[in-house]
Amino acid sequence: MTTRRIGDIAIATALLAICLPVILIASIAVWLDLGGAPVRRFDRVTPDGRVVGLWRFRVAHDTRYGPRPTLSGAVLRRWHLDQVPQLWNVVAGDLSLLTPPAAAMAAKKSWALRRS
Repeated sequence: MTTRRIGDIAIATALLAICLPVILIASIAVWLDLGGAPVRRFDRVTPDGRVVGLWRFRVAHDTRYGPRPTLSGAVLRRWHLDQVPQLWNVVAGDLSLLTPPAAAMAAKKSWALRRS
């Protein structure tokens, strides 16, 4: 396990512990507004081609005119709290809070440019 991964786990776990009251209150508010699971999984494709399921709070309900934000969803979006469940993705290893070294990023970018 690398130092970066250990740092990711330590920071994400600490943030989850700090945000636990917010997560509970937001979960209850979303559940009361929408009735059902308060979080939703969105599948995203990473630059290296992996499919990652990102967890976010549900902030809108579907109508025949398209998705409409709920009252709790508007508050969660305004303060970017709908993305707090993504800390679980960091603990699971799908995302990283700490960026890779600049040399690794430059190598990946140059490889991607040569590939296209």
